[in-house]
Amino acid sequence: MRPNESIPRGDVRQENGWTLLEALAAIVVVGIGIALFLRVQHGSSRDSADNSRMLMAGKMIEKFLEDTRITIAKDTLANWPPPNRVVTGTAPSFITITSTISTAYSPKDLAPVANVMRMDIAARWVQPYPDSLLVTTYVSKRF
Repeated sequence: MRPNESIPRGDVRQENGWTLLEALAAIVVVGIGIALFLRVQHGSSRDSADNSRMLMAGKMIEKFLEDTRITIAKDTLANWPPPNRVVTGTAPSFITITSTISTAYSPKDLAPVANVMRMDIAARWVQPYPDSLLVTTYVSKRF
């Protein structure tokens, strides 16, 4: 076909490549996919950090309770009942441990239990947002 000849009406010219509309639609679909992937990745990273902080707080509570029980066992007369204490947070997680001692009561008749104290241990942190972990246990003067 020569450049000056016109194309008959019934003939359709074959074109290679994408139209502008198809290219824009592909960019939008790929952009949405990338945005969703980044959102899931960010949520996963945040959840991982939360779990790590929770695990660290649990281990700190466990260590605090172990130290308290060892202190009581060393000298039950001088170290009983254990005092309320606060261990301030240090880097990297800035977790503060607070223990509160109260009387232990029997679940059967609500009478105070001799030589047993209720110990509420709370781990709190404020970075990157406030959260806490609370453990309630009982410590005895005699193990």
